[in-house]
Amino acid sequence: MKRVRQFPDVTVLAFHDDISLVAPVRQLDSVLRWSQEHLRRIGAKLQLAKCTILHHPEVVSEVAQQPNLASLARTTEGLCLHGVPMGTTTYVAQQTRRLPLEHERLIEGILRLSADALPQQLCLFRYCASGRSTYLLRALDAAAGAVLAREVDARSLQVLSRICGPLHDHPLLSAGDAKLVQTQIQLPCRWGGLGFSSQARIQPAAAVDAWLQLFRGPLADLTPTLRLKQLLLNTADPATSPTTLTALAAEIRHLLRTVSENLPADCSPSVARTTTWDGLLNQSCAQRPTPPTATTAEAPPRPLTRVQRAFADALRCAPYQDIIDDPTVPAYARARLRSATGGASGTWFRDIPTASATFVTRQQLIANIRQLLGSPLTAHRSSEACSSCRHTHDVYGYQLLHRCSRSTRMRIHRHNELVRTVARLLRGWGFTDVVVEPGPMSEETPQREPDIQAIHPRTHRTLFFDVVVTSPFLTRRFQRTAARMGCAANTAAQRKMHKYSGIVTDPEDFVPIAIETYGRLATRTMADLRRLTRHLDSDFTILSRAI
Repeated sequence: MKRVRQFPDVTVLAFHDDISLVAPVRQLDSVLRWSQEHLRRIGAKLQLAKCTILHHPEVVSEVAQQPNLASLARTTEGLCLHGVPMGTTTYVAQQTRRLPLEHERLIEGILRLSADALPQQLCLFRYCASGRSTYLLRALDAAAGAVLAREVDARSLQVLSRICGPLHDHPLLSAGDAKLVQTQIQLPCRWGGLGFSSQARIQPAAAVDAWLQLFRGPLADLTPTLRLKQLLLNTADPATSPTTLTALAAEIRHLLRTVSENLPADCSPSVARTTTWDGLLNQSCAQRPTPPTATTAEAPPRPLTRVQRAFADALRCAPYQDIIDDPTVPAYARARLRSATGGASGTWFRDIPTASATFVTRQQLIANIRQLLGSPLTAHRSSEACSSCRHTHDVYGYQLLHRCSRSTRMRIHRHNELVRTVARLLRGWGFTDVVVEPGPMSEETPQREPDIQAIHPRTHRTLFFDVVVTSPFLTRRFQRTAARMGCAANTAAQRKMHKYSGIVTDPEDFVPIAIETYGRLATRTMADLRRLTRHLDSDFTILSRAI
């Protein structure tokens, strides 16, 4: 922790290559400009120190002699800096066994929250506990990181069962369905999961990215770093007398090979090109261009995205694609997963409370999570026919919540909730004269009543919004939803456009807000909202998560 001389009220928290800034809001712009110029170099120094210390015992001894180094625990066999063990093989193995225990203490602290704090518990597990373990995976060597990742994955599933009931271990779940639920839990939120991603999958990617940040950093011209880089790029047989760096290069090369072997066959070309160290180290800078400064003009190029993020996205997408392509997976499961996939999908099921501070009870949230995962909602199976429709009751809630006429009440509730949310967002985006339920658009068409009317802040045109919530399990849309993402929402949006086609002069003046019960927005809805928010400085992908 240190303070920036130019900004006495700003605190820099730096743990190896993870850097955070704490500053007053009034200084935010100045601090961001300063960080753009300096944090890359600070991060490179920290990364170089971490990688050097981990693999050079003589440097460990030198660091251990520093009298005023904070967060440093010393022993005769090694030292522990910011929670990362360094030293002999025995010492590192011993300390690695300690890390899962610390992770366990963090989890127990989260579990001690009140029973009504389930949303907060899920967020803390996803963003705090998982984030801390990912940080350690970037700092530990490959063997120790793999052990920690397996421990964290096993504990995460136990925690979910403890706070939400037996999600993947239920007497009514077959072995195949239980495995499917467990896989979906570990998928990212935008792929229809709960965000408890498998640390074992991303551990090699995190380690590869940590080394890449060293090789591409401003201080990558040190002799040991250059030698290690040459060994990675050299495809010939190693020297007859291998050195410490030779063994380290073989370990790093094995990490990247592990990542490439687990990538999906149809991953993006940009990711496929970076499955060798030659591709990683020589790809050109493809980030958003920024004006050169005194500290960045001579800096080497860096990848389009963080390699860890690009690899992790591809590694996490692989199990999703395995589910979709598996012919033995029931059509209901594929339709549910496709409907819950997308940037803004599933918000009602995972990220409650919402941005409008709307809370649900613990029981409601658990029921939402079970719906999302396809886990049983009740403790018994009902096979009798429903008195309101021709379908049979089922333990998963598909009939009751999606097909039965009694489910209309639930969709009306979510329709009204979405109308309030969209109206609030429009006001926040600068729209004026936002009116909810303005009435019929004309006397000739009393049935055409949009849900929202508003004026755009730049064009000053009057826009009309009509909200519809539809189920992907309706009989007439179920088969197409199982085969294609967003079919139910896209069909509903087309019907709304046809309904208002003869009334609205310009089609761009009408925006259909079509959303499926699992939260997936129609393609037309996303495109229209992007078009209407071009005047904003923020990225729409961030804003869309509030819907």
